[in-house]
Parts: sequence; structure tokens; C-alpha cells
Amino acid sequence: MIFLHKPYIKDNKNKSRLIFDVDIDEEKKKIWFEVDKEYKKYLCTERIDAIFIGILNYALREGHDIKSDSYITNDILFKVNEFLIPSLVKYGNLHKIKIDIKTKEALENAGGVGTGLSCGVDSMHVIFTKINLKDKDFALTHVCNNNVGAFNECYKDDIKEVRKKASWRAKSMAKDIGLPLILTDSNISEEIYQNHLLTHTYSSTFAIYCLQKLWKVYYYGSS
Repeated sequence: MIFLHKPYIKDNKNKSRLIFDVDIDEEKKKIWFEVDKEYKKYLCTERIDAIFIGILNYALREGHDIKSDSYITNDILFKVNEFLIPSLVKYGNLHKIKIDIKTKEALENAGGVGTGLSCGVDSMHVIFTKINLKDKDFALTHVCNNNVGAFNECYKDDIKEVRKKASWRAKSMAKDIGLPLILTDSNISEEIYQNHLLTHTYSSTFAIYCLQKLWKVYYYGSS
């Protein structure tokens, strides 16, 4: 059984961390998501949506029911129970699990419109098709570079250098297109090991929902 405790925030100089205490059977884990302090107000402690999504695939693979003393957004839990889990259990050879979490309505957001900035083909396509939309409600306001598992052992001993170069590219591109860049960091891929190639939608959505009080729209560029 997985128990998700209510998230909380800790500051460290110019950084803020959203922290999730997670119990997996008798094992205790502390998973965090870090941003520059200017984005602290958008970190979500009122819902456990982010960590629920981030750990869901693991729970389905290992057969762990999920409980929490916090709240989950009702729309998320409904869709997971009614559509996602039945489909994955039927076609993905995963376990049917029970989820015992109280629900509340979705939180208000600041109206931000974001997308990832890896500087790959998918992210660049989203940026250059959504940056100057006539309908400003859907035009990009921010770009993100999230460290939630892409910088992994496939790079062997060069992980730090690869990430450093990726951050530099993202900063340079964000400056060129005139949008603020949100650089984030997390230990979720170390604490909950998953094959990033197969589970990146979960880990990327984890990052999005950690800042869910910012986003009205978030484009996920993936072919």
C-alpha cells in the first residue's frame, strides 16, 4: 500500500521545494520538486494531484493501493478510475488497484500557458505554433525545462554535463523567443525508479501539476 502525505514547502536560499512524504509499505520516501523562489506561490500544497500522477504507473505495476490524508482534484480521480485504470488493466497487463482519497474541485490558476523547452523537434514545434496565437488565452506565456527523469543512466558518466548543456540551450532559446524559462529539479526518478521512455507522460505531468496554480493551459509536445 502507498500512503501519500499532505505536501509542504521548504525554502533554501533562492530555491523552494515542494516536498511529498510517501510511505510504500514500510519504506518511507521523501520526494521533492524544486523551483526558483519567485515561483513558490504556484507550488501546490492543497492537492496531492502531482505525486499521485507521478507514482500511479508504479502503483499499477506493483499492485499497490493508494491512500492519502490530503485531497485530490475530483476530475483527475474520476478519469483515472473510470477510464485510465480499466484500459491499462485490460490492455497493459497491470494491476487493478483501490484508491482511497477525498476529493475537492480544481484550484484556481494564474492563467499561465506553458510548454516544455528541451530544444528538440517536438518542443520547438509547439513553441513556434503557439507563441503568437491571436487568441491570447492560448498563447504561450512561459517555457519549462524539467529534470524529472530524462537525464538518466543512458548518458552513463556524462549526466551532469548533459543536463548542464541542456539548461544552457534552454536559457539561450528562451532569451531568443522572449519568454520566461522555469528551470525545475526533482528527485522523483531516483526515489521511484521507472523506465523514463515508457513513463515520461506520468513524470512530466507530475512536474506540470506541481505548479498547477500557475497553468491554465500546458502543451505537452511529444510525437
